[in-house]
Amino acid sequence: MEKTLKKWDFDRHSYSDVPNTYGLELRPPDGTRTRCANCGITIEVSDKGSYVSDQWHNSTGWGYLVCDYCFALEQIARRKAGENEK
Repeated sequence: MEKTLKKWDFDRHSYSDVPNTYGLELRPPDGTRTRCANCGITIEVSDKGSYVSDQWHNSTGWGYLVCDYCFALEQIARRKAGENEK
């Protein structure tokens, strides 16, 4: 588990280091549940319950999981900053 996460700033186009407050791992230990990298709620690891974040990454650039609400907020921030959507 990494001690800090990389948070992408869509406006500045740069990362900032943020403490790994929720103890996130790219691969949850039980494989079925983890916490949202943004808000911390417990989410199911599935096609419908979680999304790979465009904003929260590890040191090598892999995205952590976020809930559907936080993923929608990321997409709004991305559009506002003028970045292309996936």
